[in-house]
Amino acid sequence: MNKMVTTLYSKYFLVLHCLLAIILIITFSGCGPLYQNLIDPIIPKKPVPAEYDLTGKTVLVWVDLNSTNTSHGQIRRILTDSLIRELMANHAIGSAIPYRQITQLRLSPELVDMNIDDLGRQLKANEVLYVLINEFSLHPESTTDIFDSSLNGYCKVIRSEDGERVWPGESLYRTFKIKGRFTTENNPDLENQLTQELCDKTASQLAMYFYEHKP
Repeated sequence: MNKMVTTLYSKYFLVLHCLLAIILIITFSGCGPLYQNLIDPIIPKKPVPAEYDLTGKTVLVWVDLNSTNTSHGQIRRILTDSLIRELMANHAIGSAIPYRQITQLRLSPELVDMNIDDLGRQLKANEVLYVLINEFSLHPESTTDIFDSSLNGYCKVIRSEDGERVWPGESLYRTFKIKGRFTTENNPDLENQLTQELCDKTASQLAMYFYEHKP
């Protein structure tokens, strides 16, 4: 019995040594793609930690448009809803200010004089996830049913209590640029559909800054 166990252990370590030798050969022989496709996926990786912790906090997601980009007003609501949905689904925040309250505040004549932290205090949020969309575009390709789309801007988190920028720590804000290519069909609501898909993609990327996730 002992001899059988010893034999099994010997085979096990032999296999490990062989795998290690293969990894070393692949790594140092210029076979990068082979390593990435066959070896890298099976090696356990540490999860990526959240860059900033919003758990348990009431968060105001406030999306603004660059003043030159006024033809897509619905994108503010769509991106706000997508971001809240992503953050809540991944337990990244305690709660979020509903969009109907944001709409009411946008209609207030006092809005023009408010800073970002004023918005948070007015709606009783602990912190404000502020997103500015600099550019949003949908471009159909002339000879196909493909749309190229892009959305770029920046985001930051402001503490409502004192107006301090709490994220990102190393710069004034975090920029983002999301691109998409969507196949279209004869759809009267096409623009809204493509906008929703692009906002969902953007929200997914931005929300990951605030919860632990796979690399």
